[in-house]
Amino acid sequence: MTNDEIKNIFNDVHNVFWVKWRNKVLERGSYEWEQFIQDGNELMGKYSYCSLVTRNVGELIGEISERMEAMERDARKKEK
Repeated sequence: MTNDEIKNIFNDVHNVFWVKWRNKVLERGSYEWEQFIQDGNELMGKYSYCSLVTRNVGELIGEISERMEAMERDARKKEK
C-alpha cells in the first residue's frame, strides 16, 4: 500500500465515517443504526476489505456499540 492509499483510508475512516457518527445517540435496531452499519460496510467494500480498514471501522463500530449499551443500561436503571 502506498502512503497516499493509507492517507485516503484514514481520511475516509476518521474524517468521513467517524465524524459523521461520533456524536449521534443510536438506538439498537433503529434506522440510524442500520445506516451506520451500512456506511461502515460500504467503506470497507470501497477498500476491498483491506485489514487496515476493517480493523479500524470494526473498532469504531464497537465504540458506538459500547456507547449504545451504556445508554441502554442507564435507561434501565432510571426505570427502576
